[in-house]
Amino acid sequence: MKVLNVKEIQSETLLMLKDLDALCNELGLKYFIAYGSLIGAVRHKGFIPWDDDIDIWMPRDDFNKLLDYDLNQKVGYTKYKICTRKNTSNYAYGMARFSNQNFKYVSTDVSEKDVDMGLFIDIYPLDNYCSTKENAYKLHKKFNVLNKKYFFYI
Repeated sequence: MKVLNVKEIQSETLLMLKDLDALCNELGLKYFIAYGSLIGAVRHKGFIPWDDDIDIWMPRDDFNKLLDYDLNQKVGYTKYKICTRKNTSNYAYGMARFSNQNFKYVSTDVSEKDVDMGLFIDIYPLDNYCSTKENAYKLHKKFNVLNKKYFFYI
């Protein structure tokens, strides 16, 4: 099996993003480039040189529609899978991943179990977004506390 370098991973995930964009346009789903992918697009006019994935936000309703969509019904999409805790063994992540199954994901983290997800685009559901700065700060504070509680729980 060929091991991809970071540039090859970036090239392949960019092709995946084009396919995901076409699917989202066809289904009328909104998404936004986020996190390191957004920083890379602005600061580096592409990827952050060491970044090995793409991150997007998707409003919850659109996120749920994407999770419910059967990729096998679209020509050329059978290589893709939307990985979640419900449909992927050993999947420990809270977000979904649009995954190209033609590749094998190999973690460098020895504590991580084998996960069948290939190359991926992280899809974060966008919940409770606010129309005012004050409400956004209140919501951020609330979820920051909840995240800390969850961290201590696990």
